[in-house]
Amino acid sequence: MTSLQESTKTASAAANKAAEPVRLPVKSQINPLLASVRQAAQRLGFGKKAQKPQADLLEAQLLLKESTPESAEKALQLYTDAISVNPNAVAPWMGLARCYSRLGAYADAVIALEQVLEINQFSGEAHLELGKAQNHLGQYESARMHFERATRLMPTSIDARFGLALLEELANDAEISALHRAVGLYQQVLKLDKAYLPAYNNLGSLYLRLGELGKAQALFRRMTDLAPTFSRGYWGLGMVFDRNGEPEKSLRYYRKTLELSPNNPYRQAIIDRIADIEQGMAHAYSQLGQQTPQGTAASTPALVRVK
Repeated sequence: MTSLQESTKTASAAANKAAEPVRLPVKSQINPLLASVRQAAQRLGFGKKAQKPQADLLEAQLLLKESTPESAEKALQLYTDAISVNPNAVAPWMGLARCYSRLGAYADAVIALEQVLEINQFSGEAHLELGKAQNHLGQYESARMHFERATRLMPTSIDARFGLALLEELANDAEISALHRAVGLYQQVLKLDKAYLPAYNNLGSLYLRLGELGKAQALFRRMTDLAPTFSRGYWGLGMVFDRNGEPEKSLRYYRKTLELSPNNPYRQAIIDRIADIEQGMAHAYSQLGQQTPQGTAASTPALVRVK
C-alpha cells in the first residue's frame, strides 16, 4: 500500500482524529514571502487548530510556485496535514495531487485525484489533472476520457484540448487521420490563445510530418515573432528549409538555434546536421568547379567540432 493510500484510509476512518503527519526532509530555505505568510497567519489567529489549515493551504500554494522538489515535498506535508483535519475538502487533495505530479509520482497523483472526484465528480480541474497523470503513465484511453470530460466541464480550457491533441499524436502515431484530428485540436487551442507557443510548436511540427511546409513555415515564423529569444521557432524554420532543399537558409536557422540554446539536449544532432549540409554543399559546388559561398561551410568548422 502506498503512503497516499494509507493517508486516504486513515482520513476516511477517523475524520475527527488528526492523522500522524509524514515527516519529509526539506532542504530549501523558506523565502521571505513564506515567512510573511506565517506572520500574517499568527496575527489573524490562523494558528488555532480550527483555522490552521487555511494558513497551511496558502503556504503550500506558495511553495509549489517555487518549482523545486524540496518545495514540493514541503507542500505535500502541509496538504497532508490539512487532509488529516478535513478529509472531505477538495483543495488539499488537489494540492496533494499536484505535489505528487511535480515529484513524478503519477500513480499517487491518480489516487489523490480519484479522491477529489469522490467528493465532487464535476471537478473539471480534477479530470484535467487525471488526464495529464494518466498520459504520463501511458494509460491513454483513460487519459482521453478525462481530457474529454474536462473539455465539457471547462469549454475554454486550453490544457484539456492540448492534452487531447498530444494523445492523438502519441496513441495513434501511425494513423494519418489521428494526426489530422490533432491538427484540429491545436487549431482550437490557438483560437483560445493566439500566443500559446507550445501549440504553435506542435502544430508546426505536425505540418512538417504531413509535408505541408508552407503552413509549418508560417507557424514557426510566428513563434519567432512572439518570442525572438525562444530557439524552437528557429529550429523549426531550419527544418522547413532543410526539407525544402534550401541549405543556406537552413544553416542560418540551425546556427541561430544553437546560439539561443547552448544546452539544447539535441545540440549534437543539430551540429551533425549542419556538418552534413556543409559537406553536401561543398561537394555540389566542387562538382560545378566553384568555391563554397562565404558564410556557409567556411564559417562553422569550430561549431561542428563542439561536443
